[in-house]
Amino acid sequence: MDLAGREATFTVSVLDVKKRTLPELDDELAKLEGSYESIDELKATVSENLQKQAENTAKNELIESMIDDLLQDAHIVFPPVAVEMELDSMVESLKSQIVRSGWEWNDYLQIQGQNEESMRSEFRETAVERLQRQLVLRQFIFDEKLRVTAEDIDARVEERLEGFGDNDELRNSMREYYQQGYAFEMISSEVLIDKAYDRIKAILAGEAPDLASLEIDDAAADDEEE
Repeated sequence: MDLAGREATFTVSVLDVKKRTLPELDDELAKLEGSYESIDELKATVSENLQKQAENTAKNELIESMIDDLLQDAHIVFPPVAVEMELDSMVESLKSQIVRSGWEWNDYLQIQGQNEESMRSEFRETAVERLQRQLVLRQFIFDEKLRVTAEDIDARVEERLEGFGDNDELRNSMREYYQQGYAFEMISSEVLIDKAYDRIKAILAGEAPDLASLEIDDAAADDEEE
């Protein structure tokens, strides 16, 4: 039956009305949320976390915008194997997420109606785009002579360790953890991205250092090391 354009009347019976009762914003709530002594301490932590999230979002948006601009005039050449390696990374990352969530990888593929080959085919365009953006960012870092020093790493590690309070044993253990393997790569990448962000801001403000002077400084530093 075609009911389009006709008026209809419905009768609705309300069986129940509920409301959400929120806890009081007091010190007791703060203690339930973690190792906070007062609601003011909890509010300060939440505010600080929100500020960091906003700063990270702004940082990422500026870097991505810069990459978009550079891609417009970039001529990027890379071997096909580079795309396959990027696809390997994407599939392995997804596989790790699925396994950590409690699923079997093959079960997940079956539910999706896929196998790894069809998934790689689906990911290929994204892999190429990711590879292009990575190469453009690396070239920018190279051209701007951005470097990560041991002092940079040590300073960032100490920032991370502040969250472990006065537990010297734990701090020393985490310091050792951050100085090797994946954790070291993660810290190095964070520092390098921060330097790229600062350089982009300086360029936009017309305050970026002259690259010729940086080359002279680098040459002098290499001479001192020799």
